[in-house]
Amino acid sequence: MVTIIGTWRFEDVGGVGVDQGRPPVVVFGADGTISGSTGVNRLTGTFTLDGDRLTLSPLATTRMMGPDHLMDLERAVLDFLAGPLSVEVSDDGAILALQGPDATSRLVAEPVDEVAVDAGASASAPAPLAVHGQVFAASPTPLPPGASLEVQLLDTAKADAPAEVLASAVEPVAALPAAYQVVVDRDVVLEAGAPALRARVVDGDRLLWTTDTHVAVDVYVAAEPIALQVVPVG
Repeated sequence: MVTIIGTWRFEDVGGVGVDQGRPPVVVFGADGTISGSTGVNRLTGTFTLDGDRLTLSPLATTRMMGPDHLMDLERAVLDFLAGPLSVEVSDDGAILALQGPDATSRLVAEPVDEVAVDAGASASAPAPLAVHGQVFAASPTPLPPGASLEVQLLDTAKADAPAEVLASAVEPVAALPAAYQVVVDRDVVLEAGAPALRARVVDGDRLLWTTDTHVAVDVYVAAEPIALQVVPVG
């Protein structure tokens, strides 16, 4: 039985060279989620594996800009992953080949940090949970240069104590709406009494926008995008 659970680094994408200083990386989770990086932006979605046939959901990404060659590589990665794919794993589990509909379009990836991909190892490893979606305002909103978007996954179980930060993600942001993704071990969220999300847009030390409602996270449906509305401060 083919298994692809683990972290994989792209070496080649359909003949497009990969900058190994910032290579695209994908993480196939045991919960059916895919997350990772194009080399510029974060990506997230879900996948199914039927025999050797791999199908991905439409992938959500953040919206940062990078050097032209990395943006070209990002487009090649996303275009390739959008098509029907077949999977082949080398006998030693070190190489994952994804074959697209074009026989000459071949993606080769290999595990990062010697992540094991055999069924026994993947069953014992914590399954990552990628909480993702969009942060939006009442209308499209440009933001000042240097603004950052921070999204926190909190445990709000204790009403008489500050919320515990379970995980967070901070990205430069030029405008709203903007995509976000927070990755955390599923076990951490399962142990939380009341997981919830909070989003803030800051410019240095100045708070510009923030969520003002409680947005709960259901760990069992967290693969679905969660929209976070922010309101201006002051």
